[in-house]
Amino acid sequence: MTQKTMSDLLRCPGTRYLLVAALLLVGLIGTTGGPQGVQPWETPLAWLCLGAIVLLGLLAVQVGISQRLVSRRNLELKRQMAEQKVMRASLALSEDRLRRLFEGSPDAVWILDQHGFSSQANAAMLATFGFSDPVTFKNISPLDLSPPFQDDGTPSVERADAVMSAARAKGVQRFEWTHRRLDGSLFPAEVTLSVMGLDGEPVTFAVVRDISQRREAETELLRQKAMLQVIVDNAPSLIYMFDPQGRLVLCNQLYENAVDRQEADLLGKRRDEFMIPADALQQNNDDTSVLISGQAHRFEDIHHRRGEPRTYLTTKCPLRTPDGQLLGVLGISNDITRLKQTQAALERLAHFDSTTGLANRVLFHRRLGEDIDTAGTHGRQLAVLVLDLDGFKTVNDTLGHPTGDRLLQAATLRFQRALRPGDMVARLGGDEFAFVLPINRHLEEITARLQALLDSLRPAFELDGSTALITASIGVALYPADGACADTLLRHADTAMYAAKEAGRNDYRFYQRHMTLHMQTRVSLEHALRRALDCDELEVWYQPKVNLADGQVMGVEALMRWRDPVAGLIPPTDFIPLAERTGLIVPMGEWLLDQVCAQIRQWRDRGCFEGHVAINVAVPQIERSDFADTVTRALQRYQLPARTLEVEVTESLFLESRQLARSVLSRLQGMGVTTAVDDFGTGYSSLAYLHLLPVDNLKIDRAFIQELPHSATHVAITRAIIQLGHALKFHVTAEGIETPEQYEFVRQAGCDVGQGYLIARPMPAAEFEVWLARAPLPL
Repeated sequence: MTQKTMSDLLRCPGTRYLLVAALLLVGLIGTTGGPQGVQPWETPLAWLCLGAIVLLGLLAVQVGISQRLVSRRNLELKRQMAEQKVMRASLALSEDRLRRLFEGSPDAVWILDQHGFSSQANAAMLATFGFSDPVTFKNISPLDLSPPFQDDGTPSVERADAVMSAARAKGVQRFEWTHRRLDGSLFPAEVTLSVMGLDGEPVTFAVVRDISQRREAETELLRQKAMLQVIVDNAPSLIYMFDPQGRLVLCNQLYENAVDRQEADLLGKRRDEFMIPADALQQNNDDTSVLISGQAHRFEDIHHRRGEPRTYLTTKCPLRTPDGQLLGVLGISNDITRLKQTQAALERLAHFDSTTGLANRVLFHRRLGEDIDTAGTHGRQLAVLVLDLDGFKTVNDTLGHPTGDRLLQAATLRFQRALRPGDMVARLGGDEFAFVLPINRHLEEITARLQALLDSLRPAFELDGSTALITASIGVALYPADGACADTLLRHADTAMYAAKEAGRNDYRFYQRHMTLHMQTRVSLEHALRRALDCDELEVWYQPKVNLADGQVMGVEALMRWRDPVAGLIPPTDFIPLAERTGLIVPMGEWLLDQVCAQIRQWRDRGCFEGHVAINVAVPQIERSDFADTVTRALQRYQLPARTLEVEVTESLFLESRQLARSVLSRLQGMGVTTAVDDFGTGYSSLAYLHLLPVDNLKIDRAFIQELPHSATHVAITRAIIQLGHALKFHVTAEGIETPEQYEFVRQAGCDVGQGYLIARPMPAAEFEVWLARAPLPL
């Protein structure tokens, strides 16, 4: 036993009592003797001491237990006192925090007692209502800071009773309320009431938030939404939006009309619930492609309204929130049904001869190309014929154009009877026809068929009481022997046809090749053209263009001329195609652009001409150079505004390089350069996408103008082109005007600009300045 343990044991009262009794017993036994033969512990005193020891032991045990209980209680009391001290400190801290939160809250907060009067308010509350002294805010009722009536006309007293009852029932109640500041001004507020017990009394904790700015924002948002809806409903396009699940979430009135439904019957529905299956499937597939690509796309959609199909040009794009969440697909559609109908009619006029119903030159050229591809694939031969009616001009001039048209119709019927299935016939123009005859077995069979065509014209034609006798001259070119493309075969067949005419007419001739002479001539011309570019033999001439409405000069077209030292002035038709084939057209075009810009700069500095100048651009210039950059550099070099320049391209550019054409012309338009389609009407595929091209002007090909106003076909085509151009917001120019009748016709038809020999021939710059000063307008 350690010294510490003994010390603790001795401090216990019961232990001390027990120890004293034991010592007495031991001392008694040791000092007191008993009777003879009796031991000291057998005496009564010893038993008494022993009993005392037992009692004292029990007392010691009880006292020890009591002592331990007292010690434990003392420890428990100390712990509880320490915890209470911590709790009081924490409570004080919490109260301090709550007070600071209460006072520092940006929201207006006050506490109402059980009678509904203010017992406490924070600084924000005082500021909100315009109070400066917290004392003056005491015992104020919310009704004291409210108008007599709320915005909906309900008395504030009744409304206050209702919301307080709801707050007591639910514990929390949030509502909007109109409050009044100390200065009498009103403001909308969002109020949150919380009913709770505090010190045994019910109190109401109120948070008042001024929502004036929110109300203003909501009002502005509603105003903008209403304005947007008005704009959308009055837009000339169908505007609509489908969510990613294909349900309609937005549409304007034009869309409702297009699908013949009201908005209430459309919102939330899929297309197959209000469209015919074919329309719904097509447009859903379009939406899917837009969502997959994540980019805007353009489509042609069909909407059937009461069984009638309408065609729309549609642009669709995915719509997302600023954080990238997909909202759906937005569509904007424009009804192009009438435009498509006009295009179809124009396609018909452009590809078929209105007098005979046969394919015209354009369609024949395309079909011949297709037949060449097929024949090349299967190793077959073709005979390409050009047939010219001998004596037709005499009939046309003596019996009149209507009789001449009937003669052409009758001759067409005879040709068709002489043909076989698989043959093709077309009217190239005037009294000229073209044929494609497949050679099935032997070349000799063609001669018999040629003679059959000539024989079909032998019987006289009875035309409204008049009799006409005509013959024909036929030229033949064979594929692949005489050429591998439509242009070559037609050219060679035409050459052979003139040989037949020179031989006495009413006959046919096969093309004879003279390739050596032809190649020598071409190579010689190419060398000479390269020399011309290096030795400054090229010139720029200018042909005026006038406003048909008032005769004023609108601008000029710059035309390239070649003055050979030996041969003299060489026509552009002799060297421009060669330049395009050899690539010389690119440096020649850059030279022309530089010369034109220099001349414009000179004219503007002298103040003698402010109109624009048009230049012709060939396909190789677009394909083999960065033409837009070339134009930019030229304009910058001579400090010219872009509007002084007009770029004319042919339809072949759209046919061969559609995307490149759109890209280059878009860049030019973006710079401010005017763009035009030259020789419009000679192509056959641009009509399908003309409305998508970045073009400002259309120039009607001179081939249509030359036959005006006597050819019904050319009259119809010219009018259709003018109407189509204006429908697409283009300016329309008629080129090749050579007679007053042609001038007056295109002017009456609504054409904007005229150009041709009747107005002025191409001339050098100096002569043009003289002409401009005199302004010798013919009409």
